[in-house]
Amino acid sequence: MTERIYLDHQSTTPVDPRVIEAMLPFLSARFGNPHSAHSFGWEAEKPVVSAQKAVSQLIGADPGEIVFTSGATEANNLALQGVARTMGDRRGHILISSIEHKCILNTAEWLRTQGFDIEFVKVDGEGRVCPADVRKLIRCDTILVSIMMANNEVGTIQPVTDIGAICRERGVLFHTDAAQAVGKIPVDIFDMNIDLLSLSAHKFFGPMGIGALFISTECTDRIAPIMLGGAQQGGKRAGTVPSFLCAGLGAAAEIAEAEMASNARTVVELEQKFLTALGDAEIEFSVNSPFLNKIPGHLNIHFSKMDAEELINRTSGQLSFSTGSACNQGIIEKSYVLEAMNFRGDHIDRSARFGISHLNTEEDIVSAVKIISGASAAVGAMLQTSA
Repeated sequence: MTERIYLDHQSTTPVDPRVIEAMLPFLSARFGNPHSAHSFGWEAEKPVVSAQKAVSQLIGADPGEIVFTSGATEANNLALQGVARTMGDRRGHILISSIEHKCILNTAEWLRTQGFDIEFVKVDGEGRVCPADVRKLIRCDTILVSIMMANNEVGTIQPVTDIGAICRERGVLFHTDAAQAVGKIPVDIFDMNIDLLSLSAHKFFGPMGIGALFISTECTDRIAPIMLGGAQQGGKRAGTVPSFLCAGLGAAAEIAEAEMASNARTVVELEQKFLTALGDAEIEFSVNSPFLNKIPGHLNIHFSKMDAEELINRTSGQLSFSTGSACNQGIIEKSYVLEAMNFRGDHIDRSARFGISHLNTEEDIVSAVKIISGASAAVGAMLQTSA
């Protein structure tokens, strides 16, 4: 079987073998409940405490400010719904960007049905929010601003430090969905003026099924739990904390902190080789992602003469990447991110997302371009024949 090439690292990343090794003991001999007051529980509690420390160090927080969740989707729900639940019978204004992940957009729309006023901040042609727009839109009844740190389709890094400073100045909570950023670029919640931050382990070579929400100690009384049960995790998130997943998240965080800079250099070099090779292959394309201030390895590319879905269909057995479309129960939607960036029609249809990581090789890049070139030639021949 031909080796498949994976260029969809925004979607998920493979689990680092060192992470798997860290998890295994807690899937066998050390199987206890971390909340039990005996030796098995104490053993199982160790990776939970270690993971809190590792994640907090990765983002510049304190261990007690980390609440484990099932992933970024739950963390984002806890952030938005949790803040809303503290309002009681009162309601307020929530400000989000137009290119947030679906779990933010859909949660916000649900909160709208509960009486909250949801407003969207527009982005520019590079998918970037202007802090001045946030300043203009904040009102006296604004209770939360939620702007993602980095976009999952085009990789744009938002000016979260400036946005956070504006929110702090106005006394408004600032949340950022940092699932695509944590482990890939330096993050410091103090310097960036962040009150709430969501992350997910499987976006930086950890296991699926675990993430976290950073809740600043200064705003802990301004967020309520959305899942009720026991008093685990300071009462912010009920349920038994999975020791083996915490071990995986902790290991992934430690590895990311140690290797982030070198991995980024490798990825930037591979990214440039990919773009150069596409040009050398005489494939007509343009890049939707910004040139500066984006996540290394995140590329959204428009192919002038190739429908993205057709390209995926012709290469899926050999090359893995994606379009900007979301598939919900078989219904394909155009990329709302590219639409928000003012792209239209065929441009969106011919745009695809590629995610390169440090695990990719130069051989992967060369082979990927050959596969794309072959598919492009086949479609071109088909169009000529039909003409």
